Amino acid sequence: MKIKSLHLKHYLRLSFTGLDEICLTFDQPHVVILGPNGCGKSSLVKECSPMPADHTFYGLGGFKVVNIEHRGSQYRLESLFTEAKPRY
Repeated sequence: MKIKSLHLKHYLRLSFTGLDEICLTFDQPHVVILGPNGCGKSSLVKECSPMPADHTFYGLGGFKVVNIEHRGSQYRLESLFTEAKPRY
């Protein structure tokens, strides 16, 4: 399994940084995420999981989209938080 990209919007664990939306592409063999302690590096890595997002980490209207390649097939995994209850 290869993670191709990660797109987050209204991700509350990065809200203190002033970022409302972030899109990362992993098109190189190595990716380095740098930052001081407590800035959200580990949170970003955890969100790369293909598992559904935890609705408590997202504001209303937020989402998580992970694009994955596995055995020659492409997958787009979405968690959308457009309502009070999460929709996976």
